[in-house]
Amino acid sequence: MPAYREVIAALRETDNELVDLRTQRAPVKQSAPAIDQQIEELVRGHRRQLLEYGAAARPALAGEVEVLPLDDEERLEQAKPPKGKLDPAKVEARHDAQVKAALDSGPCALLILGGGHDLTASVRRLGKGKVEYVRVTTSRYKEFAGSE
Repeated sequence: MPAYREVIAALRETDNELVDLRTQRAPVKQSAPAIDQQIEELVRGHRRQLLEYGAAARPALAGEVEVLPLDDEERLEQAKPPKGKLDPAKVEARHDAQVKAALDSGPCALLILGGGHDLTASVRRLGKGKVEYVRVTTSRYKEFAGSE
């Protein structure tokens, strides 16, 4: 977590510098395509870096959320399927650990997971009817996953 927080701080600084750079460039009326192209290349490079840190990176940069680990390395490693075969018990144990981490984090948690994850059973089991779970799946995911 300390390393992640350092990365987010560095990405936030870069984000702010890019905003400043665009702000400084905006009032200049003189055409400078080479400079504009360099600025856009910097912005694209920054976006690529953000992709490495997932969907939570953007709100973390804005200070809108605190990002906490949902998996520990052991559970994640155990849930990896050998030769493409998922072990339902290991997946269930991982989901239980994720739900427990979310419940332990405070009164409200937002989890951003891939479309194949469904924590319903773990939430029912561990939340004991006192937890609201809303699962959102985008239409794009449904389209590409063939689950329309």
